[in-house]
Amino acid sequence: MEEKNQLLEEIKILLDEGKVAIDKAINKNLILILGGTGCGKSTAINYLAGCEMKEVEDEDTGISYIECVDPVAEIGSGAVSQTLYPNIVDMRREVEGMDAKLCDTAGFSDNRGVAHDISAAVSLGEVFRNSASICGVVVLIPEADILEARLTKVLDLFQQLNMCLHKENFRGSITFFVSKSFLGRTEKQIYNVIRKKYEQLCESPENNIQDKAWLFEELLKGEGKNIHLCKPLEAEQREGLLKEVINLEEVKDKTSAFQYPISADARLVLDTLIKDIQGGIVSRLEVYVKEYTEDFIEKVERVTMIQEMSKYDRVVDIFKDWLESSVNTASITLDKFINLLSGESGLFLEDTCIKLQNEIKRNLGIIKDLNKYTDHGDAEISLSSVYMESIIEKTSKSIMEQKFIIIRKKVEEILVSYEVQKQVWTLSNRDKLMEVANKTDYIYSKRDFEPILKNLTDRNSEELEENITRLNTYGEKGNEIIRNLVSKYILTPFIIKTFELKNKTVIEVKALIPNLVISSVLEAFRNRKVGEDVSTIMFSAKDTIYMDDNLGMDFASEKNIIISCKNLDVSSNAKINVSGKSGNIIDNSIYGRNGEDGRDAGNIYLYIKEEIKNYRLTLIANGGNGSRGTDGKDGETGSTGRNGSDAGYTSSFHGKMFKGYFASGTSGAKGDNGGKGGNAGRGGNGGSKGNIYFLADSDEKRDKLISCCDITVRDGERGPDGRPGFGGNGGKGGHHGYNTLSFSPSAIDSTVYYTGYFTSWDYKLTGIASYRITFEGGSWKEGKEGPSREYADYGDRGESGGYNNPNSKVSTAVLKVEESFVKEKYQNYCAEV
Repeated sequence: MEEKNQLLEEIKILLDEGKVAIDKAINKNLILILGGTGCGKSTAINYLAGCEMKEVEDEDTGISYIECVDPVAEIGSGAVSQTLYPNIVDMRREVEGMDAKLCDTAGFSDNRGVAHDISAAVSLGEVFRNSASICGVVVLIPEADILEARLTKVLDLFQQLNMCLHKENFRGSITFFVSKSFLGRTEKQIYNVIRKKYEQLCESPENNIQDKAWLFEELLKGEGKNIHLCKPLEAEQREGLLKEVINLEEVKDKTSAFQYPISADARLVLDTLIKDIQGGIVSRLEVYVKEYTEDFIEKVERVTMIQEMSKYDRVVDIFKDWLESSVNTASITLDKFINLLSGESGLFLEDTCIKLQNEIKRNLGIIKDLNKYTDHGDAEISLSSVYMESIIEKTSKSIMEQKFIIIRKKVEEILVSYEVQKQVWTLSNRDKLMEVANKTDYIYSKRDFEPILKNLTDRNSEELEENITRLNTYGEKGNEIIRNLVSKYILTPFIIKTFELKNKTVIEVKALIPNLVISSVLEAFRNRKVGEDVSTIMFSAKDTIYMDDNLGMDFASEKNIIISCKNLDVSSNAKINVSGKSGNIIDNSIYGRNGEDGRDAGNIYLYIKEEIKNYRLTLIANGGNGSRGTDGKDGETGSTGRNGSDAGYTSSFHGKMFKGYFASGTSGAKGDNGGKGGNAGRGGNGGSKGNIYFLADSDEKRDKLISCCDITVRDGERGPDGRPGFGGNGGKGGHHGYNTLSFSPSAIDSTVYYTGYFTSWDYKLTGIASYRITFEGGSWKEGKEGPSREYADYGDRGESGGYNNPNSKVSTAVLKVEESFVKEKYQNYCAEV
């Protein structure tokens, strides 16, 4: 019993070691190298692989032998093969047009025993099964064996080959290399030797060579063209030999074409070995099913397209159909179970499960190979249906859950989009959606989304409608998903909260979804008063803030505006303006009033983690301008001067002729001086400019953000001063009194009167009874009505006014916010949502 256990353990170890060769053969084209032990296979393989070969003389014996520099196959010298299991050999020097690898095999007639026989047989079978093709077979025969009189060793070799090779599969796929050729014979000469000896063998029926005849036919075909000398020291012949192999026909049905010879002793332990391997498979099966299911579910959880889920639905349907048919026919077996699972595993299996699967399949293959040498043939292992039922239950549940995830994600991608979020506050059915939000018995339909669908692209509209319809088909579960989506993305995509900071109110607008649309926020503020005590307004989104409307002075003046997000998507001409308001204009009818001061600007804080996209953002933080001072009042006009008195007239001349009487009027007085003008009002002081802060994790990123903005930051201008009041005009002078002349030309004529501002007069007779009067010094008129009045001077203009004292500057600036506060608030927000 102990010896049997040791043997089984040895076989297991050898089979495990053979895995290396099996793995190297996967999906490779192979050239199979066959030959008896001691035929020089390893030397030939090193030569064919392109290794450097050299002749070396033994110093003690003087015998020459071939040595390989850096061999790919170990060269032996005894009667035991150096190759215990297949050895896949890469080419050291490639041959153009050839991608095959050499496959070294255990030597025939080896004497390593039972463990060797079994491991060699199974390993070679596995290599064949996993290879892409066997593109040719090279049989090595030492020249000495050919020269032997009765071809004893050649016949033994052919006997082994006939047992291993199914002739219908190998015809046209075999060529023969003559090794250890030291006598200088050509291929033709060797052909003639073999042909003659074969003919002699055929003449004697007792030689019984009928079963081996096909191998001699392959050896002798083409009159020696299938016989090639393999001389490792002739490197230039290597490529030609390999091309002869490549020109062979590919072995047909490689998985069943070869059966390694196995000894009678080995057959005795096969049943025990098979049962032991079966037990190992069953013990690993539960782990495999668990890993298989987990890999399936993990792959399903990575699917992002609902259409792709059909592949996994199809797999589960195949499992269900197989289970139903197998239960009905009572034919659930381990190999069918594994073959079914492995046939559908290409979609999802990870390395760990693939190794388990390959291990089980390999062991099943080993059992199948070993069963060839037993009496019970292809015995199968029965299996409980519970394994498949478990896989179906768990994978079906995973597929359904992932479908919900995919549909929800697709709907979320649309609802979170700018096209939807810009309209959620103005939807025509918003009130209705608010009303039914908490009614669990309300069944949503695509009609609830019609106002949204109208404003989407055709593609998004179709996709949203399609996914809502899908969710409707899943009953209450689907309806609950729709209810949650409506609540989150339509009714409450953001919240507005307030808190106190340094005795001032801070308004915080926080997106509850990845994006925030400014126009929607402003719509929400339409009926919400922002009090004078509000110093700061914060906007936060985990992904994108869409700056599609202005935060103008009507909303942001003199405030701290804080924008925190990953990306800021800016629409054309969008701006943030926290400038201070300018002083109010004072009615100029109020004389001598100073203008109002402009107010200080607020501050802008941009904490953008990635980039500002699309358009440039305009940022303005100017101080308000002071308003104009009013003009000073003009001085009053001076009083009018006193008028002079007119001179009188006379008509009493006592009969005298050409007699005149001149009388002087009095002068008018100068007007009074004008009053002093009033002082002018001073222009209001300009408000102080605000600050714009770009918060970034590096100077490079900060500079990049700045480059995407148009920035205006300046102090407000002082308002213009009013005009000082002008001095009042001087009063108008009084008019001067008229001078008069009363003139009597004769005693009988009436007195003639002259009135005016003349200062002297004279007369001249121009005839006996005629005369002419002349006047000097001023205007005059005949009669008692004088010419236009003449006046005294106006009074002097009054003194002009001055200026008021300027306003004292009083700061109205909001308190600045610390950079650390902005970053901490955003980090906390991101952690919350």
